[in-house]
Amino acid sequence: MDLIDYVRLLRRRWSWLVIFALIGLAVGIFVGSTSAVSYRATATLFVGNQVTPGTAGQTVAAQSGADFTLARMPSYAELITSPSVADPTLAQLKLKYGLSGFASHVSASVLAQTVLLHVTGSSSTASGAADLANAAATNLASVIENLEKPSNGGPSPVSVVVTSPAVTPSAPASPNKKLLAALGLIVGLILGLLAASLREQAVGDRLAAASHLDPRHDRHDPAVHNPAAQASTTQTVSTSASRPEYQA
Repeated sequence: MDLIDYVRLLRRRWSWLVIFALIGLAVGIFVGSTSAVSYRATATLFVGNQVTPGTAGQTVAAQSGADFTLARMPSYAELITSPSVADPTLAQLKLKYGLSGFASHVSASVLAQTVLLHVTGSSSTASGAADLANAAATNLASVIENLEKPSNGGPSPVSVVVTSPAVTPSAPASPNKKLLAALGLIVGLILGLLAASLREQAVGDRLAAASHLDPRHDRHDPAVHNPAAQASTTQTVSTSASRPEYQA
């Protein structure tokens, strides 16, 4: 089908598109209204290295420590779902997720080529998401510092600070009701156009089949293809029928 065919199709079957679009819109709104609401909040951690002021080679040590910290950032992010972080967080907030449930509600990511850790918490309430992110971030900071402490009991060369606590989100992260409604409308229009096209094709095939079965469409019958001949034949028959017969 070319563009002209689609224009003709829309003119003949526009009601189909409207009906399918409304159905798709209704489905999208229904899914958005019945889906579970989830809020997300994110806390940011800064992971730095400690260098004793006034020591020889302080600049070299600082650069070496920065490279060390940067290389270990992905490992620090993986600690977010460890029992060392999950257990105190769940106990503090009195949550009953369990370790697997905690992993599905909390995540950590590293901003590329930085020493910034983003800890994100999700919950069915806005305040719950912020509390979960902040508690997990605080516990993760403690775990990282404890892991990096020297075995001789000296101070940890790594310092982790919560630079941006999570704030209570003003709107849920999911479901996105506007997006779901728009997707439902678009899918409905596509299905409506497809259904209208199939209907037009079926009607065309049926008419073509009927024309082949109609004896009046015999190409050898001149009356079918020449209306003037058909009218002349009809007139001749009528005249012959009305002419009186004479006997000798």
